[in-house]
Amino acid sequence: KRQDDWGGKCSAVAKLIDNNEGGQDMIIGRNMDLTLSNKSAYIVRTAVPNKKKTVGLAYSHRDYAPNYNDALKNGLTGDFEKLLPFLMDDILNEDGLYMEINMREPETWPDGTPKYASSGTNPGKERIYVFSIMRYIEESCSTVSEAIEYLDNFDIYTPQNPVTSWNYGFMIADPSGHYAVIELINNEI
Repeated sequence: KRQDDWGGKCSAVAKLIDNNEGGQDMIIGRNMDLTLSNKSAYIVRTAVPNKKKTVGLAYSHRDYAPNYNDALKNGLTGDFEKLLPFLMDDILNEDGLYMEINMREPETWPDGTPKYASSGTNPGKERIYVFSIMRYIEESCSTVSEAIEYLDNFDIYTPQNPVTSWNYGFMIADPSGHYAVIELINNEI
């Protein structure tokens, strides 16, 4: 599937606002500019021992997730339930660290190969798929600074297929007001 088939693009924002107590609060927002009327959406909570608890949103619009009709007709399979925590588009942990993933269509070279697909960001480190990084960060980090440092532990990769390779970007924000945009481009973070 191409992103155009999903009916739109997505945006995210993080902003510090003054609160009634003389301090500031971090407000995060995200739109899902997708045609979701025919897509399944799930609220996923995780509570893995010795890890931070998380809550997030997962949608079945991913190519590797069942479509709405299959989920509706057959119910959630055990395998899909195990996979859902790793399909989240948005995730928040118990310390208030928030992370979301945005993607845009791949930009390709004249020969059709993707310009920005990442075959690996840190060769020789533990290799993980781009969608897994959100869960790893959210279960292990409390601040944006910790998350950025934590990324050095992994060799993050994205698909290399020109049709399904996207340019992935993440927005990450913490309650202190620190936020960052993280992108995987040309095998670098």
